[in-house]
Amino acid sequence: MATAGITKKDLEEVLGRQLDKKLDSKFAEYDKKLDSRFTEYDKKLDSRFTEYDKKLDSKFGEYQESILEAVNVGFENTHREINGLRESIQQLTITLDGFVKQLNDRDEEITIMKAELNKIKFVIKEKLGVEITV
Repeated sequence: MATAGITKKDLEEVLGRQLDKKLDSKFAEYDKKLDSRFTEYDKKLDSRFTEYDKKLDSKFGEYQESILEAVNVGFENTHREINGLRESIQQLTITLDGFVKQLNDRDEEITIMKAELNKIKFVIKEKLGVEITV
């Protein structure tokens, strides 16, 4: 009778296969657990990022309004200053126009007075024979 003997090598192969199967199933189990945990963390992180995005969007809106308000105030101040300058320039123009008119009137008066003086000199020279020189 021939007996089949189990050798050490046979045992190692059988146990190695069984161990490989057990390890594979354990690794698969751990893989599933890790995947589910990573999925949970991904969801948590996504919700946090979404929450932060909403907060940032609302803050950006607030900051944007503040910035626009500050810029508008600056423009209003500049507009008021420009209007003040325009009024000052208008007043200065009116004053200068008055001054120039006075100068022109005096020039005309002087011209008229010179003409009259020349006539007076001419009459004195013609009537009295005296020449007046200045």
